[in-house]
Amino acid sequence: MSKDSGNSTQKMSCVDVDSGPAVAGYLAKRFPDNPVKRVGQLLPTVSTRTIEGWLQGKRPNGTHMDLLVSLFGFEFVKSVWGAVIEPLDQFEAGERLKNVEQEIAALRQALLDKDNKDQGQLPFV
Repeated sequence: MSKDSGNSTQKMSCVDVDSGPAVAGYLAKRFPDNPVKRVGQLLPTVSTRTIEGWLQGKRPNGTHMDLLVSLFGFEFVKSVWGAVIEPLDQFEAGERLKNVEQEIAALRQALLDKDNKDQGQLPFV
């Protein structure tokens, strides 16, 4: 993990996403009128200075990120990490499609095997 100075500027090396600007954009869009005050009302344990830092593009620390995710839910997650989530969604969809195609092929083979077996038997008279 690389570190500039202070906890709020750490970058996560596992996904290499600078979430600070995305958090700032989300909060500014969600609260266009006085976002510092509105976020402060929702998160009274977070200092005004910290919220101002978020709105300037500084990444929230882990505890604060947890609070933001808990407060705003999936809408926030998708806004902040959408660039990471979308390829994963596409990969999972591709994997599901591959699994369905394999199941279809297995069903076709089972039907062919059953037809071949049935052709060798005489019908009841």
